[in-house]
Formats: sequence, structure tokens, C-alpha cells
Amino acid sequence: MDGPRLARLDGITSRARTLGARAVSFGALKVALAHPGGVIPVSVRDEDAMHAAIEFAGASVLHICRVSSVEYSISITDEQKILVELSCATAMTPAYNPALAKRVFGPHKVGSAKKTVVFIVCGGFNVTVDDLAGYKAHLKSDQQDNRPIQVAGEPL
Repeated sequence: MDGPRLARLDGITSRARTLGARAVSFGALKVALAHPGGVIPVSVRDEDAMHAAIEFAGASVLHICRVSSVEYSISITDEQKILVELSCATAMTPAYNPALAKRVFGPHKVGSAKKTVVFIVCGGFNVTVDDLAGYKAHLKSDQQDNRPIQVAGEPL
């Protein structure tokens, strides 16, 4: 058979399970192949998504407030729902990895108009502040996946 064909994964090993599908539908493949300018496949490690999720939560993960001379630690992220699942953070990885952003979106050319990149943050409901703490611990451990980010089948 010539041309593209559908592939099927044996399983999904990523922690970003809500993002994965073992096979793409024919309709989605057809739309992707017809997209003007093509589609650039990017594969990031769970650790890259963890880093993006932590960075996205940023300094707002913990907020100290004072009420009647008593300090309370309030997790703004739980209150405002700004934590994101790894699946969402995976798509935001270029925002926190300049080399990946440059490769995917192209370099800025001096004298040209600046590019605007919009990340639609879906969030998700299957994430907690404790999950982020676990991601931080994992990123400090020696249990990390050391494979490089892949862009169009090539290492970054």
C-alpha cells in the first residue's frame, strides 16, 4: 500500500493518559494531511510535561494571607482551578522550552512581524497540588526518561 496508513500502538505508557489514543481515526488523519503547511509531529517526555505543568502553576501555587494576625496558607490553584493535567501540559511544553518553540514555530526574523502563539489551556480535573509535588520529586530523582524530544521524527 502506498501513501499514509493508520498505525496502532500496543499500549499507552505515558502518564498523560487522557491525551493518548492507541490509533488515530481515518477522518483525523485525512484532516491532518490536508492541513495547509502540513502538521509537525512532536513527542515529548512525561518529564517535559511535568516541567510545563509546574511552570504553568508558577508562583501562584501557594499564597499566604493574614487574617486577624494568623497566617493561612491557601492553595490558589485549588481555589482557581489553574492546575493542568499532564495531557494539557504536554501541549504547552513549547511555552517552557525555547529550543522546542524555535523548532516548532520557527525563529523570529529581525524586521518581521512578531508571531503570536496561543495555547488553549484545557486544565482538566484529574490533578492536584500533591500531583505537582510528586512531579517535582520525580524531576529531582534518577528515574527520568532521558530520551530527547522528537520533532518530525528527529531528536531536538
